[in-house]
Amino acid sequence: MSSALTPALCRAARAMLGWTQQELAAKSGVSARHVVRFENGRDDQYPKLREQLYRAFADTDIQFIAANTDTTELDGLGLRWKPKRQHSGIKIV
Repeated sequence: MSSALTPALCRAARAMLGWTQQELAAKSGVSARHVVRFENGRDDQYPKLREQLYRAFADTDIQFIAANTDTTELDGLGLRWKPKRQHSGIKIV
């Protein structure tokens, strides 16, 4: 799913966790400049950078999500807090 990490989702995930761009840079092993450029849409075409940023969020309490469709296209990209207990799907409220 790392290829689905968009600049907007990166900013939103960082905001949910209360991380600064410098903290994300330190946790992902990239420079703060690359984080800024990615979040501004200037470096978002580099798969390795996208993967490093995505991995920084992997051990946190958030999940990146998308609608479950019959195509390979990712629709309805978003993020949420990881559920604390077992569930049988997502409820739209």
